[in-house]
Amino acid sequence: MNEAKFSRGELIKYAWPMVLSSLGTLAVSFTDTVIMGNYSTEGLAGVGLGAAIYSLPINILLGGLMALRIYAPRTAGKDGKQRDLWGVSLVLRKLVPIALVTSIAVVTVCHFAFRESSNPVLREMSAYLEFRAWSATPEIISSAGVICLVAWGLTKVPLLDFTIASGVNLVLDMVLVYGIGPFPELGASGDGIASTAGSIAGAMLVIILLIKNHAPNASREEIESRFSGWGKITLPAVYSAAVDYAGSSLFTVIISFGGAAALAGSRVGDQAHMLAFVVVSSLSSAGLVIFGRAYDSARYMSINYTRRFRRTMLLWGGLFGVAIVASSPVLSLLITSDPDVRKAMIAAMIIVGVACPFAGIAYGNVTLLRAHEKTREEFVSNSLAVWAAQIPVAVVGLLTWGGVGAFSGIFAYWILRASLTELQVRRIHKENSAAVSVVSP
Repeated sequence: MNEAKFSRGELIKYAWPMVLSSLGTLAVSFTDTVIMGNYSTEGLAGVGLGAAIYSLPINILLGGLMALRIYAPRTAGKDGKQRDLWGVSLVLRKLVPIALVTSIAVVTVCHFAFRESSNPVLREMSAYLEFRAWSATPEIISSAGVICLVAWGLTKVPLLDFTIASGVNLVLDMVLVYGIGPFPELGASGDGIASTAGSIAGAMLVIILLIKNHAPNASREEIESRFSGWGKITLPAVYSAAVDYAGSSLFTVIISFGGAAALAGSRVGDQAHMLAFVVVSSLSSAGLVIFGRAYDSARYMSINYTRRFRRTMLLWGGLFGVAIVASSPVLSLLITSDPDVRKAMIAAMIIVGVACPFAGIAYGNVTLLRAHEKTREEFVSNSLAVWAAQIPVAVVGLLTWGGVGAFSGIFAYWILRASLTELQVRRIHKENSAAVSVVSP
């Protein structure tokens, strides 16, 4: 097989619509917050709590698409013309029933346990989740379809899907929350309905695009052989999503002990960290598409090919980190006049910015682990980074420097994860070199 040449331009081509789509999702979340914040304090708190609860099952379900991320580009072929739907149907036949059962369970608990609660925040949470929970199935269908369409070469689909889904969501938010025109005032329930309607609209668009663009060129037996054992690859990603959620929740609790100024400053730090994650994870997803279309098996990827990709991830992580650090004083001035909160914001953003190059290294390695179907190793390195670095270092930082000191846990997380994944990738390269030596005459 001729050695493929890694193209940074191709990486950006696949990554930028994903980045913009993810950033747009964050912007919609912020707009939702503004709409509910102007409606009522209890409504805002209830929707915030409900969104946090909903994020656990949906992120776990989205983790279930890991095998599809790996296999879809390979089944599409080098030119992306082998556009079969059998692989995605195999995955969705397992995940859609789970999503439906999850939605039913959440709605049932909310209806019977919290709907008549004496706590107004819990009542608003229930009102929101009774409708928002039904987003799980269309979100899974939409995400799976987008993965396939991008693998087929339709790189702008993530942005198009976001535009449709968010547009429906924002319009209905205003109409249903406040009761504009003939529509009743629904408050938190209206927010939940709008979010689910947006998810359904996005899923319908993706289904239409899948049907319009599919062109099967492989037998079902061939695709089933490719996807055999996909659950074993997916389960570690599911566990990893649960670990991330638990670690993130505990990390927020730790910061809250540092006082109001630290908690307010950490909010901006969290958002900066989320932006950094969006960039490196989008580049990682784009890398998986490029790898899958260039090589039928990751074992054939050359060291030079993967090194160029990893250097690119380090470069973009470093550039984004510099941007975060440089913008921290200006953003702190724009956001608040409280000097204590400003100091906390700047400190949190500097910590995140310095951690960004290590995030680039880590996700460059994570991409290679996923390409080699080593999702179990990814789960191990992620779990150790959370529980052996982020949480204990955050506690030490809190006790030593106060609330912002807890943010040192973010830096420790990326340092350890980058180090562990580096060792894992080197071991894979060593195993591949040994295998080649055995095969060679």
